[in-house]
Amino acid sequence: MKTRSLTVADGPLLCALFDACSSRCFCRYFHFEGDKNDWLARSFQAPDESRAELLERVVEGHDEACGVVAVADDKIVGWLKVAPRHSVQKAYEQRVYRGLAALDAAREGVYFLGCALVLPELRHQGVATALVSAAVELAGARGAHIIEAFPRRPRERVNDEELWAIPSGALEANGFVHVAGEDPYPVLQKRIERS
Repeated sequence: MKTRSLTVADGPLLCALFDACSSRCFCRYFHFEGDKNDWLARSFQAPDESRAELLERVVEGHDEACGVVAVADDKIVGWLKVAPRHSVQKAYEQRVYRGLAALDAAREGVYFLGCALVLPELRHQGVATALVSAAVELAGARGAHIIEAFPRRPRERVNDEELWAIPSGALEANGFVHVAGEDPYPVLQKRIERS
């Protein structure tokens, strides 16, 4: 397995990963303009709209489709969104993150990690940790000074499909530290020092 940045030719392979994981979101939630009920309706009744939007953004090289992938046997087996903060404002507007001083909107050079997806048969084998490492490299190359993520630390054990976030252990293994928020909704950050 190797990790690399998503390319404009990867759209169909990325959609195949979402299909293989039975995920109907196609990494569009943070860009969807309706409310949660509208999103649920779209996810169950019109997932092809989300698929088409993702494919379009990948071909455009749009910030909404920036990320890293894990590749094995010419298939994408893992995905991690790497987005400039301005393109995922909806993530920061969630009730548990709104108003946290550590997430002041005036900061420059902030990137956000979200929408992590790994093939079920490859989970718990270090793929997410490798994706975070590649994401840090990509965000740094794009000028990030701060990289943030909103993992979940549920009090009780949950299925992978219920988590829908980067495992906090994969972030901590790559030097991310807890800077705000309470469990189960911590905010983890990594600062990139420029020489």
